Amino acid sequence: MKIVLIKINLILLLLTSLSGKNLSYESISNDISYDIYNIDINNDGLKDIIANNKNGNELLFYINKHNKFEKVYSGENYSFDGIYSLVKIKEYKEGDNILYIKTVFNGAGGEIREYFISYVNNNWKLNKSISIYSTYLKTKVCIFNNSKNNEKCINIKNEDNNFILAITRRLKKKLDISFISTEYIFSLLNEYRLLPINLTPYNNLAYYLEQAGAYKESIYLLEKILEKYPNRIVAYINLGDAYLGNKQKTKAIKAYKKYIELMKKTGKENKIPKRVLELVNDSKTLAKNQSQTTSQKEEKTFFSKLLQWFGISQHNKNMSLMYS
Repeated sequence: MKIVLIKINLILLLLTSLSGKNLSYESISNDISYDIYNIDINNDGLKDIIANNKNGNELLFYINKHNKFEKVYSGENYSFDGIYSLVKIKEYKEGDNILYIKTVFNGAGGEIREYFISYVNNNWKLNKSISIYSTYLKTKVCIFNNSKNNEKCINIKNEDNNFILAITRRLKKKLDISFISTEYIFSLLNEYRLLPINLTPYNNLAYYLEQAGAYKESIYLLEKILEKYPNRIVAYINLGDAYLGNKQKTKAIKAYKKYIELMKKTGKENKIPKRVLELVNDSKTLAKNQSQTTSQKEEKTFFSKLLQWFGISQHNKNMSLMYS
């Protein structure tokens, strides 16, 4: 089967109805032919509604306005008249993205297509799409970046049962660095869940991303790891390194401090890298100096106000000291 990515500028304009239907939320809320998803689609902090027509290719958006849902968009759900099945819709907020849609080809070949929808200036649009097609020998992954109007594909041999290891091996050789994005990592995490069996492979992937200068992607993955496994010690030093590379020194020091704390608790203090200790100690010294400077300024301000209270100017004080 040939992989064909849909290279389109999908602009989902507010208050635009492509289907011409005027279905209210009330009319579909109890209709079993629609799947209902509660997702904040316009970034106002309120849960809105996305309704997918399981018997067709229609996707409906309803905005929450004072607990009433107003239909603002209807269009394709990427099933292409039943050629693909929509299997997942999830909230995905990273950068401009708000929504993730996953579809699966209904025929032979098992192709997966994933779509990342962004929301910018009151417009919805397709940001990225990923196509994954597997055979017995290899897996082909293609990413189409709509904003740059380009497509990148890689072929990965099915040498073992761990796809993350295969990606990491290529990244270790400085291959496919530009291919990896937070969207692709999100896709991996959906396909290969963060479980103990995948923890080390994911941590290694994050490490080699940081080594390759993909700091944003490394940070995204490490934060996901620590969100689920907060005592994963090595992830904290890797996160600190990634933050530092991304010029986020304050966050880097916070991650290093947590790493040092956990290393001490497990009796591995002597294995803490010298560079980490020096950076954290330097930050403590700087904070101490800043505190002393602030204290001195406050002391000077206090005495100046005290002199003013007694009616003694700084000039008179200096004169009295000269002639005493």
